[in-house]
Amino acid sequence: MVESLLQVREGRTELDVISDRQKTTTFIHPAYQGTYSELNDRIPADGLIRPSFRDSVDIVHAGFTNKNPDYAKYADYIKKIMKDAWVRGFTGIHYSKGVFVLDFPDVVNNTAVMNESDLEKKLGSREEDGVVYSDDGLLRFIPYGFKTEEMKVKDLARNRLVIAMAQDREGAEKLADIADKHRKNPYLLALTSVNEPVTRVSALCSVWSLVNRLCVNGNVRGSGRDGHAFGVQRKTGEVQPKKVYKPNYFSFLCLSFSVS
Repeated sequence: MVESLLQVREGRTELDVISDRQKTTTFIHPAYQGTYSELNDRIPADGLIRPSFRDSVDIVHAGFTNKNPDYAKYADYIKKIMKDAWVRGFTGIHYSKGVFVLDFPDVVNNTAVMNESDLEKKLGSREEDGVVYSDDGLLRFIPYGFKTEEMKVKDLARNRLVIAMAQDREGAEKLADIADKHRKNPYLLALTSVNEPVTRVSALCSVWSLVNRLCVNGNVRGSGRDGHAFGVQRKTGEVQPKKVYKPNYFSFLCLSFSVS
């Protein structure tokens, strides 16, 4: 008997976020869902990059500011995740004598871990907007004294923890743009002091305390299975899009399809 083997390769959708920093970040649609540890393994296993918190800010910002009707269903998909669950970022927050923020921390026993001694050695001398950076920019440090809980949109953009989580002031301003698309003032969940070091991870959502507001969460344990994250294929260089609808925002969505 002759056997036939069926193999299927389905096309996948790529969402390109093109920013004013002349950078294109390609996110694979649909998003993954699971705990922080599960997605930390599954996304790289598929040959993709885990999104930093800033990457997640970029895709959410593009979804909330999209004006191209051809891409509306993808923007609505992003908004629905924000409303019904969480968008994860693979950025850890280590609360100790101050706050260390690190993109792509190690995961041990299903938990993000950050060695404080290593973090201190890695910090550099560059400081912007009250945030101290490592030479590669992946690590940031701020002292305590930042505002938490409910705040005005303009205050979110100036918040030192938000700037550190989003990598820079532009990332914080994108979060302020997202917050401005909600009815209520944004909310920042974070620790303001600790008796002993604690490491958490980061996430975003659109509903907090049963009201329509942006919640920037820097106090996530990562064990919930309702977290979502988009796998990333990053492309850098000068952007030269063809026949692309470009609204006047920091970033916009460009849709493409590929077979893998």
